Amino acid sequence: MEKLEAGWSVAEFCGLRLGDKRLERRMKRVAEQLAARLRAPIYGAAGDWAAAKAAYRLFDTEKVQAEKILAPHRKQTLKRSVTEEMILVIQDSTYLNFSEGKKGDDLGPIGDSRSKAQGLILHYSLAVSVAGLPLGIVTQKIWARGKYQPQTEDQRWAKPIEEKESIRWLEALRETHQLVPPTTRVITVCDREADMYEFFQEASALEAPMVVRVALNRRLQDGEEKYLFARMNKLAKVGQLQLSLPQPEQRDRTVVCEVRVGPVTLAPPDRKGKSSLTPLPFYGIVVTEQQESAEKTEPIEWKLLTNIPTTSFAEALVIIGYYRLRWQIEVLHRILKTGCNVEGCLLETKDRIVRYLVLCSIIAWRIFWLTHIARAEPNTPALGVISQHELHVLHAVTKPTTILKPNLSTAKDVVLAIARLGGFLNRKHDGQPGPTPIWRGWQVLQQLSMLFNRKDALRGFATYG
Repeated sequence: MEKLEAGWSVAEFCGLRLGDKRLERRMKRVAEQLAARLRAPIYGAAGDWAAAKAAYRLFDTEKVQAEKILAPHRKQTLKRSVTEEMILVIQDSTYLNFSEGKKGDDLGPIGDSRSKAQGLILHYSLAVSVAGLPLGIVTQKIWARGKYQPQTEDQRWAKPIEEKESIRWLEALRETHQLVPPTTRVITVCDREADMYEFFQEASALEAPMVVRVALNRRLQDGEEKYLFARMNKLAKVGQLQLSLPQPEQRDRTVVCEVRVGPVTLAPPDRKGKSSLTPLPFYGIVVTEQQESAEKTEPIEWKLLTNIPTTSFAEALVIIGYYRLRWQIEVLHRILKTGCNVEGCLLETKDRIVRYLVLCSIIAWRIFWLTHIARAEPNTPALGVISQHELHVLHAVTKPTTILKPNLSTAKDVVLAIARLGGFLNRKHDGQPGPTPIWRGWQVLQQLSMLFNRKDALRGFATYG
């Protein structure tokens, strides 16, 4: 097999240990191939039948365990994280539907009990800098549900957290706390699915800062109001905030919101065998849209709980900023599902699909990182973004403009050039390129880099000085 060009996968999978050097080289090669042809099936990304068979054998090998695939990327993620004084770790889950095509019987139901869809559930934690740069995946769990078992609401409420899927949130919190060195402050950010008293209790026990959007109108420990929402609606108004909200395929929506802030103390729920649950003090933050939108959109109302002291408008703005970065993990979901087209995978068993998903999650992160490096750290040297060989190829195929300089010396220059390969027009009012043109351009660059991976082939390219 031809020697692998030192692309992004060599650095990201540094330290990969599969117990076989051939498997390790093949994993890096397959990562490059899948990244170069994101939406293509494995046999299409491989380029020929021999390479496709090698890729299929890779995902069918027991030595290639999901945790071992993730381990070197997580090591690099932590390496990037420790350079930051503070990071956000965003947790979320998503369903992956593999109902189409021939699949084994080891997948599980997804959605609610009325759905016949079969697939897997993915829960992961994404590390993000406070500037919004995705640093990488810290934890990841992928599993298949068993068959649905009818139960009443009371039975579901009384069921121990250890017997629920919800335990993944607590496990990820503990794992994050163990992995990230104490020199870097970690703030966990979650949406309404993490509104579990056991999760709050775990964060309190670990002294782990968190921001969670609440879904349940919980009982309060003290005060005139008995329930959380009534108390939050009466919190002190501290100011108004103008927000720009992204909308799919549309211009951002600008809204004016009222901000309320104040302390709240939650009472533990009544559950048998849960005497360890104790009252928990929090700070409540309510963000409510004030003006009626001309568009048919539901006005926003965010009810947030945090254990970070928040008493002023300025402190509330910081917490709201953290919560707004939670959307980063939704973008990663979209890149994984739409950009990488993982639900179109033709692998037939759960174990094969899980190995493939872990690898594609790392590829999706790489595309997402490219999107943000030019925004968060635009002056990063070009070779901190792509390899020397990729830079040679990008120079050769990039037409300089008055905006795009010919030397491509910074991350901003490189990402803009990649986006232009993906169809980004770079007009005056286009703003910065998003994930779609970048992942399209990334495919073009990777294909060209794999095609022209010998010095003599580069003679056909234009040179630069």
